[in-house]
Amino acid sequence: MPWIGFVFLMGHMSVNHIHRQFISRPDKVDITGVQMVLIMKLTAFCWNVQDGRLPQKDLADFQRERALTQIPSLLDYVGYVLFFPSLFAGPAFDFVDYRRWLETTMFELPPGTDPASAPKTRKKRKIPQSHTPATIKAVIGLLWILLFLKFSEWYNAELVLGDQYMKYGFLRRVWLLEMLGFVTRMKYYGVWHLTEGACILSGMGYKGVNVKTGKVDWNRLQNVNPWGIESAQNSRAYLENWNMNTNNWLRNYMYLRVTPQGKKPGFRASLATFATSAFWHGFYPGYYLSFVLAAFLQTVAKSKYFSHLQNLARAKLNLRLPSSRPSLFPNTGRPASHPVQNLLRHLLLPRDPNRFLLHHSTVRPSQPPLISPRLGSSLLLRSPGNRRIRSFLRLSCQTMARSAAEEEKPLRTAAAERSQGAPASGNAE
Repeated sequence: MPWIGFVFLMGHMSVNHIHRQFISRPDKVDITGVQMVLIMKLTAFCWNVQDGRLPQKDLADFQRERALTQIPSLLDYVGYVLFFPSLFAGPAFDFVDYRRWLETTMFELPPGTDPASAPKTRKKRKIPQSHTPATIKAVIGLLWILLFLKFSEWYNAELVLGDQYMKYGFLRRVWLLEMLGFVTRMKYYGVWHLTEGACILSGMGYKGVNVKTGKVDWNRLQNVNPWGIESAQNSRAYLENWNMNTNNWLRNYMYLRVTPQGKKPGFRASLATFATSAFWHGFYPGYYLSFVLAAFLQTVAKSKYFSHLQNLARAKLNLRLPSSRPSLFPNTGRPASHPVQNLLRHLLLPRDPNRFLLHHSTVRPSQPPLISPRLGSSLLLRSPGNRRIRSFLRLSCQTMARSAAEEEKPLRTAAAERSQGAPASGNAE
């Protein structure tokens, strides 16, 4: 039943996606946004009912928590589907959360909790007072929308698609593209903060009392983390902070459902999940290019072979110059490094704030010098750069090897002369 409901709902929404894409008129009412939210709720409901009919031993922990052993009443079902604060733009949630909110069991303190730490309520209401966090979310959402309205006058699609854009310099074009993406995300930040504030005001955003701070957490239905997105260091962190509740829906009702029981999800599950996300968004080619590519990126990032290459590159790049070279940091007590060596690290390895220095604390005195003419070829096999970067790496490695050989040559010559009993090289008086 869940897959039948999934195919029917996605097929019905696809008709409206195609109609919207071909009409492309802003003055027409578009219902696909509401349908996207309803699909998350309805498909999750189908899976919850299915899990309620299966033996408990065959269910995972998240399935047991959300399983529905009894079909709810029609009024409760309609109230869940048409829950107004999240109807038009989300966030979506499971029926179990809605029922706990409806019965106010969501706001009960866990066993063993001090009653003095209970949040304040008004009169006989069981829902804690939430006007302050809801107002904060509303103000932040309105601020993002005002910023979007202002910055969209300077950075918009017409500017990038116009003839003047190609007349700008390279750096300015990159800046315009980056700002266009940031301005486009602003409107989503604003809308999702407003809907989250509405859910907090209704009490649905209640997550419980924080044990450490003793304050109420209202981030149960948090849908976006702007700082986490703008400062993300990899694709996984970027996706985890964007449209969080949709990520939960895709993980619980697609990624884990297409994986056979007892097996670990792999590339097929990732590809099916991202393809579903693209199909759920619509039929513009950019959706499929970005989401399918994201499946490959996440699979590569999680693969053991990629981790092995990173560790091997780290071992190759933990180089130590001969002791005859003066130290760049004589007072630190750490081995010296070379600027070219540092550049190679930052080109080939992911950024690590603990390694953002011209020297590495991982190099031990017992490690022998690893400078070799073959280092260039071994590094080029792992280089993600283009031809210019590869040529630069080859020349840099060769320069480092020649420099090391020239510094060691006088030492070797002096050692050879001493072994033969000859005087040291120099002018005799």
